[in-house]
Amino acid sequence: MAKLKPKQPLVDAVDHLDRLNREYPHLACDVTTQAVVDMRKLFDNPPELTPRDEKATKTSPEIQALARKLLSEMPLEDAMAALLRQGHRIETPEQMIDTVGNRDYIAALRREAREFQDNALSLEQISSLWNDLKRPALGDDHWTARSISLLLS
Repeated sequence: MAKLKPKQPLVDAVDHLDRLNREYPHLACDVTTQAVVDMRKLFDNPPELTPRDEKATKTSPEIQALARKLLSEMPLEDAMAALLRQGHRIETPEQMIDTVGNRDYIAALRREAREFQDNALSLEQISSLWNDLKRPALGDDHWTARSISLLLS
């Protein structure tokens, strides 16, 4: 079985962190020094890649079409709940996005953000709500007023 190989930018980042820990020991802390140790152990003994069952990960065109239709009509969480009620195993936002695709997810986000703005919610309130709902953000780990503004532009 194949071994997972670390990406060069990650290796470089760990090397850089190690160099900073050594050159500025007064700024280093237990977390940064332990991170270097842990990452180097992981690099030395990477986990094995397990092949995914193609059949289990593919979604039928009918389910994709239904998911897209639901997402175009209702919020992400409601669309996922409707699919689960119908017996389809789409349990996480990431699975839903994989099913419908990024373009439909972004279109649904824009539609919902515009509705929120029409109801006098600020960009900060929208970002806070989506972060509370754990909605996957575009290109970042969380929503901000700026990311909502960029989404709407």
